[in-house]
Amino acid sequence: MFTKFTTFVCAIAVMAIIGSTAQAGHHNARYRQLDDFAFAAYVEARELRWELHDDFVDSHDYDHLLEDAEDVLIAMQGLQNSILRERSDALIEREVNIVMKKLSDLTVHLNGSDFARGSRSRHRTTFNGRGYVFTPETQHVGRVHVDAALKMIAKIETALDALAHEVEHRHNHHRSVSPTEVAPAPLPVLVPSEVRYRGGRSLGIPVGKSGAGNLVFRVDF
Repeated sequence: MFTKFTTFVCAIAVMAIIGSTAQAGHHNARYRQLDDFAFAAYVEARELRWELHDDFVDSHDYDHLLEDAEDVLIAMQGLQNSILRERSDALIEREVNIVMKKLSDLTVHLNGSDFARGSRSRHRTTFNGRGYVFTPETQHVGRVHVDAALKMIAKIETALDALAHEVEHRHNHHRSVSPTEVAPAPLPVLVPSEVRYRGGRSLGIPVGKSGAGNLVFRVDF
């Protein structure tokens, strides 16, 4: 049979569980947000790989470009795995930097590929010096595919920038707390107030932040 004191202790335990659950929920929501950013980047990286696979077949740089795109996908998978396993911010930050480096390499190789090459417009005088011949600027027919791939890379980088910003924000928040400070309690400090009256006494526990108007859990003894 439960006594009033047992009920009092159980109430405190329930409030502690609620506080712990709230903290866990915030922790999980944060990793869910990071996963959303990573998934958006992965979907675009997958499209980028197929863009190169399907539309760069006639490029002399096909094998190299496709390998670069697959390296980006592999690096993205490593990043997602770190997020799903809820690894440290420092590790996730390193994974983001790896993907960014792979994207940078691919961008350089795309801009240096045969599909990206062309010729500038030229004015050339005629042999008798009385006129000139104008040659308009030309572009490779595959240039449209280079531009499409570069737009996909920009979208991936945007998603990764958002992910990195979230990680950096949390990292800086932790660093702003002095190591000598005592970590705040997960729950508000419960200060019981005792009221004595004829025939017994009553203990009240404030629920939530201190201040007037808050709910008070009261047990009579």
